Amino acid sequence: MKATITPLPRLARAYGPLITVLLCLITIGIPSLRALDISGTYRDKGICVGATPHGPPPTISFHALLGHEFDPTLATLNYASSSHVNLVDRDGTLDLEMVTEDNKVILHRNGSAHEGYSHEGDLTVIRMRQGDSLDERYVLVISPLDQGAYLEVKVYHVRPSFVGPYGELLGTYIFVRHE
Repeated sequence: MKATITPLPRLARAYGPLITVLLCLITIGIPSLRALDISGTYRDKGICVGATPHGPPPTISFHALLGHEFDPTLATLNYASSSHVNLVDRDGTLDLEMVTEDNKVILHRNGSAHEGYSHEGDLTVIRMRQGDSLDERYVLVISPLDQGAYLEVKVYHVRPSFVGPYGELLGTYIFVRHE
């Protein structure tokens, strides 16, 4: 009687060491998957470091991004009073305050997973609906740079398509820590 080897044991022998190494790397890497803290006070006006031709203007207000306002003229008119943004990132929630030059709070939001706020890997993500649409969204992907001296904010417009959601990068902005 001849013994036959089934494909599963053959695969286990061939890829077993590789799978073991991958599991070890994943286990070692789990602590580094925690999102970086974005808490701090940052200037409201950001500098564009990359935008599509149809994307937002070269400079933008963080407040305008939250209001889905990408027209430079309207953003300047509607969000001129915003001076800086206070962010407190803790325990899966984000407290966000837009503040004027004389420290008057003009917008306060609390975000959690239910409101579209999450940590994904080492990024912080804010998802916002486009008006009444259930399908269109703007997504802000935020990461701290230079130990929190700057925030990088990538803005995506996510729309439905035949093959699933499609995200278009509208712009990448840098916001400087407010002193």
